[in-house]
Amino acid sequence: MNAKEVNPRKPKQASRWYSAEEICEALRQTKGLAALAAQRLGCDFSTVYRHIQRSPTVAKVVMEQRELRLDMAELTLYDQITKGEGWATCFFLKTQGRGRGYVERQEITGPAGGPLEMAHLMITTELSGDQRAAMLEMAGKRQVGAMIAPAGAGAIVDVGSNGHYTDDD
Repeated sequence: MNAKEVNPRKPKQASRWYSAEEICEALRQTKGLAALAAQRLGCDFSTVYRHIQRSPTVAKVVMEQRELRLDMAELTLYDQITKGEGWATCFFLKTQGRGRGYVERQEITGPAGGPLEMAHLMITTELSGDQRAAMLEMAGKRQVGAMIAPAGAGAIVDVGSNGHYTDDD
């Protein structure tokens, strides 16, 4: 056996250094798509990716190209809307018309658009009458749901989000 049969792999070629401008030009030609730019240059994707990560100039070209692609997509969508395409109008309103109520689902929020605060408190220890009253008062002030079942009393107290409670014996 000769050496080629034992190790059929091609010998490694020496790595070529690519300037930022070469990378930028390839990215412009491929609309900012790194894998296609690497293919055009004849190098590995990781070479282009490293340039994007390390060079603000190259990263800026990628961002500019993405913005141009976004603009083109928006223009194409607008053209479809003006042609009366219902799917395009629906898509636009669902994504851009939320502020006017064009949504598929309603979002429920807490005060001033904040998160909802929900809690459930379960106490399984034996409570005296005073302890039970104090817990119910605290639960009512915090607007939380609570179930208190004093041992042996057989009572369940449900404090709703409005602070009111019912005693079910």
